[in-house]
Amino acid sequence: MAETVNYYDTPDIFPPGYYFNPTDQQLLFFYLKNKILNIPLPQIITTTHDIMEVNIYEQSPEELFSIYENKRKKRYFFTERERKYPNGSRPNRLAGNGYWKASGTDKNFRNGDLIGYKRALVFYEGSPRNSHKTNWIMHEYELKKANIAAPSTSTTPYDNKKVYTLFRRFHFCLYSLL
Repeated sequence: MAETVNYYDTPDIFPPGYYFNPTDQQLLFFYLKNKILNIPLPQIITTTHDIMEVNIYEQSPEELFSIYENKRKKRYFFTERERKYPNGSRPNRLAGNGYWKASGTDKNFRNGDLIGYKRALVFYEGSPRNSHKTNWIMHEYELKKANIAAPSTSTTPYDNKKVYTLFRRFHFCLYSLL
């Protein structure tokens, strides 16, 4: 007689059919909002490293992709947004051997009022004065501050938290979570 495996008792094993593929709305309103409010993620997400907390600005996208390897083409990361100037609002997007630059227009998410944004960023190798565009693209998700009640348990200002999805054009992909 074959032994039955209870997937709920072994969180290191994917349940049958499990594949982490959240929508933009799920990334914004469930994962990012819960992270900002210090609400724990489901155990299967943390056990399988579907979303990791990483400072994505310490490495280039190639390094991130190889360090946080998985069998999927996407990586999800939570990261704290760094500011270019201590009292300013401009983000510092220097990363590894280059920098991330906003590209295109933001996609707005509304429920009557504006709730959040999705922004595409392209990675450039080199310094801003002497750089070349790469095939790395990252999607940055941001909740509007007014849509989140500041939790009393938070030690980090909640307007600094974002979800990043990194991916490479064509066939190679990269994902990340804060």
